[in-house]
Amino acid sequence: MNHIAKRLSMGVAFVAVVAIFGMKDTGVFLKDYTPSNNSELAYHVEQEVKIIKQDDNFYYVNTNNGEVAVPKDVLLKKSESNKSLQAIKPTRLYNSINGEVIRIVLSEEQLDIFEKQGEYYKVKSQDGKVGFVKTSEVEPAEKQYSTPAIALNNKFLVNNDLLMELKKGEKVSVVDYSNGQYLLVDQNGNYFQANNTDVELDVPKVVVEPVVEKPLEVAAPVNPDKVVVATTSVKPETENSKPENSKPAVPAPVPSSAKAQEKINYAIDYVKAQLERPYIYADAGKEGYDCSGLIYDVFCKKLNYKVNRSSYDLVENGYEVERDELLPGDIVFFNTTDKDNSHVGMYIGNDEFIHASSGSKKVVITKLSSDYYDQRYSTARRIIVD
Repeated sequence: MNHIAKRLSMGVAFVAVVAIFGMKDTGVFLKDYTPSNNSELAYHVEQEVKIIKQDDNFYYVNTNNGEVAVPKDVLLKKSESNKSLQAIKPTRLYNSINGEVIRIVLSEEQLDIFEKQGEYYKVKSQDGKVGFVKTSEVEPAEKQYSTPAIALNNKFLVNNDLLMELKKGEKVSVVDYSNGQYLLVDQNGNYFQANNTDVELDVPKVVVEPVVEKPLEVAAPVNPDKVVVATTSVKPETENSKPENSKPAVPAPVPSSAKAQEKINYAIDYVKAQLERPYIYADAGKEGYDCSGLIYDVFCKKLNYKVNRSSYDLVENGYEVERDELLPGDIVFFNTTDKDNSHVGMYIGNDEFIHASSGSKKVVITKLSSDYYDQRYSTARRIIVD
């Protein structure tokens, strides 16, 4: 019965989000386009529109007189709604409307939404706290959407010192279109530009658009539970209550599958690509990073693991790992203030970890055994296990 109730509550929450935001995705036109059944309507190349639904061959776009169907080889979908909110800037989470502050929601931290009450949304944070945020300080969360394409030529694409090899006939992922070029993303999260003569979208070619006689209802996105939850098998004990030299009650699984290793390699390559980016408090990638923002960016926003935003709460995710059992991709925590787990980074092997350092004012690599961090090491967590 509880399971059914939980599913119903999730459905109610989703309906609330649809009612508030319409759950519209974003697309960009690849060329000038006029629907054959509406000659007065004209779209221009690189014009962005909101997509309200899709089927196998078409995206559907709202117009003043209803809707129009646009072939998928004409309109590129670039982002999709994520059924949640995100903070535009650090904002207060209240226990009630005009009530007391529970905590600060950091920039780009995602929130599950229950309902809108006047100028507030009732929300649930990733660490389970239910409260209210001002509508003016949050926005719908979106995630990047990629469309499969086929390489038409053999060539190398260059982005500074990075290379991507196109092999004729092989699939690539397209995420945007601008200035007459496709934006491609490789398996490591690096971006490259390609001419439309070098790649072709792997979508149906449609000659005749369907006639839409009346507005269609907004459809729920496919796979609404796509986000992976990074669970905690055993709730971590505090440093004060944890027996000295104790081991986790349940050993952390060792990632052994090729899929898990691919995710770990991606995570490490991604954070390495952020080296030298500035340290900015409460930022998770817009202009720079704070320490937990870097970890949140790669695990939540890039790999779709549902992890907490702050270092204090991030320790609740994943499996506890002993220091002598660390593996690349594990998250390491430090007590750098009077609070436990006030700093966090990613272990990359060879006694090194990457972190956004407030002292260095940028993302750096540091030795785990360096005097400062060796003395302040707290614990570690493993997020990727399969």
